[in-house]
Amino acid sequence: MKILFISDFLLEHSPGGAQRSNSLIIDVGELRGHEIHQMHYQSNVSTLKLIQLLNDKKYDYVISSNLEQLAREEGLIDLLHMLPNHVRLEHDMCMYLTEENRYKLFSNCAKTFFLTEYHHKQFCNFYGDYFNNVEIVADPIDTSVFYDYGDEREDVILYVGFMHTFKGTNNFINFAKQNQDKKFIVSAWGSDWFINQILELKNVDFIGKTEYEDMPKLYNKVNSIFYQPVMHEPFCRSVGEAILCGVPELITNDIIGCIHERDRLGIKDFKNSCNNAAKTFWDKLECL
Repeated sequence: MKILFISDFLLEHSPGGAQRSNSLIIDVGELRGHEIHQMHYQSNVSTLKLIQLLNDKKYDYVISSNLEQLAREEGLIDLLHMLPNHVRLEHDMCMYLTEENRYKLFSNCAKTFFLTEYHHKQFCNFYGDYFNNVEIVADPIDTSVFYDYGDEREDVILYVGFMHTFKGTNNFINFAKQNQDKKFIVSAWGSDWFINQILELKNVDFIGKTEYEDMPKLYNKVNSIFYQPVMHEPFCRSVGEAILCGVPELITNDIIGCIHERDRLGIKDFKNSCNNAAKTFWDKLECL
């Protein structure tokens, strides 16, 4: 198939979970012989040029993912709404769109992919049930890399990822302050405002950003992970990876999709769903 994949950023632009998931899905699609063209914020393709591109290339499917930046291009959402072959791959809660544009983006999809049943349920609760041809496909995670080594763990609490108010960084800082008897490791990146607060905490070892290939080793080093976001997390790769690596204690709240999905499926099927996610995505698309 010939695919146009539209998303704000590639993995080379931003190391976020959505970009990593998209990259893994695209890699598997190309291995299966699909021709995949990518459009992102640096592509400089106006809606008019995109219409011409769609006419020239005759794509089988147009897949859209995160569009907070690209949706500012006038007419893009209207164009996606009119396409009979538009597939939506949703990674977050899509709060950046107006109610009207969100309805246009989702209400005429050939396929709509959510990361967990919890993710889909929250969309229906927040916005109404107008989502067509819904499929639940997890974030892809390689369980031959992210698994429990069976090693002895340190009595330490891990906090990882991009530091942001919505991602609960303030909750972590307050928790560390209130638990001076506990030890913490922070492998994260973000604003100096957060970093400077964390550096002042004597019970916290701030190690900065860890290379992704070293993350399984870090998860296997600790016996706890802390993550209490403010906004609903449709999946949350870091917590999902920690679960797969056997971190015994999850200090979390009730708005993290992968925890709901693990509880719904059981750990064995949860592992399989993550490991096979990219393959499952293309299986669902190829049978349309």
